[in-house]
Amino acid sequence: MFSRSASSLCYLLVCFLNPWSPAWAQIDIEVDFTTERAIGGSSQLDRSAYFNLHQGRSLNEFSAAERKYLFEDLRIGDGGREFSGAGTLEADLGNLPDEATMRARGESYLQKQPVLKDLRQMGGVISTDHPRRVFSMEVDPERLAQHTTHYFNYYFGKNKPLPAYYEPINEPFVHAGEFGKNSDEVISRMCQYHALLADKMHQQVPGVKIVGYASAWPEYDFKDFTIWEQRMKQFMDVAGEKMDYLSVHLYDGMNLEGSIAKRSGSNSEAILDLIETYSFIKWGYVKPMMISEFGITGKGWSDRYLEARNALTVNSIHNLTMGIMERPEVIKRAVPFITGKSQWYLNSHPGQPYQWVILRPSANDSGWEFTSLAGYYDMWKNVEGTRAWTQSSDPDVATAAFVSKGKAFLVLKNLEDDSPKIQLKALKGNMRIKGITQKVWYMNPDSSVNYQTTEIREIPAEIDMPKAGMILFEIAYDAPNAEVFQQKLNQTKYYSQTYLQPVKKGTPLTFEINGVNQKAEKAYLRLALSRNHDLSLKPKVTLNGKPLKVPDDWAGYDQKSRHSFFGSLVIPVDGTLVQQDNVAQITFDDADGGRVSSVVLVAVSKEK
Repeated sequence: MFSRSASSLCYLLVCFLNPWSPAWAQIDIEVDFTTERAIGGSSQLDRSAYFNLHQGRSLNEFSAAERKYLFEDLRIGDGGREFSGAGTLEADLGNLPDEATMRARGESYLQKQPVLKDLRQMGGVISTDHPRRVFSMEVDPERLAQHTTHYFNYYFGKNKPLPAYYEPINEPFVHAGEFGKNSDEVISRMCQYHALLADKMHQQVPGVKIVGYASAWPEYDFKDFTIWEQRMKQFMDVAGEKMDYLSVHLYDGMNLEGSIAKRSGSNSEAILDLIETYSFIKWGYVKPMMISEFGITGKGWSDRYLEARNALTVNSIHNLTMGIMERPEVIKRAVPFITGKSQWYLNSHPGQPYQWVILRPSANDSGWEFTSLAGYYDMWKNVEGTRAWTQSSDPDVATAAFVSKGKAFLVLKNLEDDSPKIQLKALKGNMRIKGITQKVWYMNPDSSVNYQTTEIREIPAEIDMPKAGMILFEIAYDAPNAEVFQQKLNQTKYYSQTYLQPVKKGTPLTFEINGVNQKAEKAYLRLALSRNHDLSLKPKVTLNGKPLKVPDDWAGYDQKSRHSFFGSLVIPVDGTLVQQDNVAQITFDDADGGRVSSVVLVAVSKEK
C-alpha cells in the first residue's frame, strides 16, 4: 500500500516560532488582477508544459491508488520522459539486423505487449537513449540512423503508442570522451548523426518530433565561450535546422565543499537568451525549446537516496520553474528530474531507492510511500488559468499570478538566502474575495521542510519572506472572468542582429534591434554578460541615445561560487524610447575583458 500522509511525505509541519531571520531589505510587489498578461501572445498556463514526471511508459508500475494521487490529486502532466528508444533493444551496433529482421521481430514483440493500464501519459512523452546503446564511432552514422528509424517503425502499435518526441541521445557531448581520444571529432560525428536521423525520422515516422541535443552542461561562457562554440553553436550549425525543438538540461549544482553553483536565476536566463538570440540571428526566428531535465545535482552525490537532499531538490525545481514559465512562447515542455519508483535501481541496489524517486519502499511494510519530492507538485497542484500582471522591485523575488473562473493565484518565490520584507499591493478590481488559502514552503537549517497551509481572509499588505522560501495564495472570489480583466498587455521579445561582443575599455558595444511593430507602454532591456568577478557588472547603457538606469542586482545569488559571472540583467526602459528600429550601446569604463553575450528588447503593449 501507499501513504500520502504528512509523515510519509517527510514534511515537518511545525508552527512558525522564528522561521525568518531579520529582514534586510524591503521589496515592493504589485499584482494587478485586472490586467491580463500575455507573453508572446500566450496568456494561458499550460500545466502539461511544466508539472511533469521523469517517467513515461512504465505507468504499469503504479497501483490504481498511486496513479490517482499522482495524476488526479497532484495533477501531474502528460509530458514525461523515459529511456525507451532503440537502445532498449541492446543491439550489437557493429552487427545490426536488416529491415526485414527488424520488421519480424517488431511484430513478435508487439504481440506480447500487455494492455496498458493508463494511456493518459503517452501523448506527451519524450523518448531518449543512452549514448553507448545507439551511437558508435566505428559504425556508419547512416546505418545507426536507419536502425533507430526501423525501431520506431516496427516496435510500436496499439498497446505501445509512438512517443510524441524523440531525443536521440541523452547528454551526448559530456560522454564524448568515452568514444575516442579526440572529443572534437566525436562531437562533430554526433551532430552529423542527429541531422541524419532527423531526416530519416521526418520522412519515415513523421508523427514523432525530434528534439536535441539534451545539453547536459550548458556552461557556455567557460573559457571565453569555447564550450558554446564547440557544443550548442556547432550543433545548431550542423543539425539545428532539422530539429523540431532544441533541448537543454538546467541543474543547480553542489560542489564537494557544499557550496552551490546555481543555474536558477540570472545564469539560466543568460543561457536561454544566448540560444534564442543565435537562433534568431541564424534562422530569422526563435526555434522552440524543451528543458528535458531540470533540478539539482552535485559533485560527490551518489545516486542512493538521502532524505536530506530532497529539500534542496524541491527548492531548485521551484526556482527554475518560475523562470521557465516566463518563456511560454519558446519553451514548450519542461521535465523536473523527479522519477517514479525507479525499480531498475532497486533491482541492483536492494533496499536502497534512487535519489530522485517520488515513491520509495515503505519503512513500515512491504508497500510504497511517497517521498517529500511530491511536495513540489502538491504546492502547484491547483494553479491554473490566465496570467495576470505582476511586477517586483527586486529580481530576487520571482512572481506569477493567474485567474481562473472564480479562483486566482499569486506565487512569490525567494531566489535568495536572505529574508526580505515584502510590501504587497493587490489590484483586485471587481473581485469579491470569499476566502484565501495560503501555502508557505521553506527549508529548515537541518534540511527538513516546513510546509504549512492556512486559511486567511485578505491578501496581506506586508509579508516576511522566508529564506529561499515560497508563498502561494489560492484566492476564491465572486465575479466571472470577463468582469475581472479590464485590459490586456502583451510582451514581445526582439533580438539583436549581433551577439557575443568582446568588452574593450571605454569602447561602446553597439546592438541593433529592429522590426519593433508595436507601441510600447513599457519596456525592458535584457542585457546578458560574462565577466570575471573582479570586473564591473554595471556598464553605461543607452537606448536610442538615451541613458538607462542599470540595476545593481539580478535574479538569484551573486555567482561567486562560479568561475566567473554569467547572467542577465533586466533594465527598465520608458516605453516612449522604443522605436521601430533601435540601437542599444553598452560601455564598460573599468577594464578590458568579458563579453556581452546578448541584448534582448522586451516591449509591452496594450491590446485593444
